Amino acid sequence: DKKVYIGFYGGEPLLRFQVIKEIINYVEEVYSNREVMYSMTSNMTLMTEEMAEFLTKVKNFSIVVSMDGPEEVYNMQRVFPNGKGAFLAAMKGLDIYMKAKKDSINSDEPIAFSVVVTQPYTQEKFEVINDFFSKLKEKYNFSNKIRVNYEYEEGDSLW
Repeated sequence: DKKVYIGFYGGEPLLRFQVIKEIINYVEEVYSNREVMYSMTSNMTLMTEEMAEFLTKVKNFSIVVSMDGPEEVYNMQRVFPNGKGAFLAAMKGLDIYMKAKKDSINSDEPIAFSVVVTQPYTQEKFEVINDFFSKLKEKYNFSNKIRVNYEYEEGDSLW
């Protein structure tokens, strides 16, 4: 099989962006005879214009964004070491990436979102989260459905 799949995840891959860049450049040079599919899972808080410009020019590059919902939900669990909520930084990174992606070779590559929902699991909470993603779809003019993966603790009731 000539297809190769390479994924960058665990912790925050953008902490080592230079390594990601070197790996991609190496693979593109040495394995140019193979179809390479890249995927990265990121919380987007570290995304810069330089990173976005590079990543959106890589053929077959897709991204999974760790995004738990609107600010009040997201910041319940995702904070910086100083205790400050990370939502605004994540949204800024997503905006930067989406701007670069708009006219790139990967403009049709779907964006996936990984959503971690913590207790309490209420219908109200899921409605707020779903509303947030509906607004994201409008904001970025997604032509297809947003794929959202919900994760919750096994054995817990959703309501």
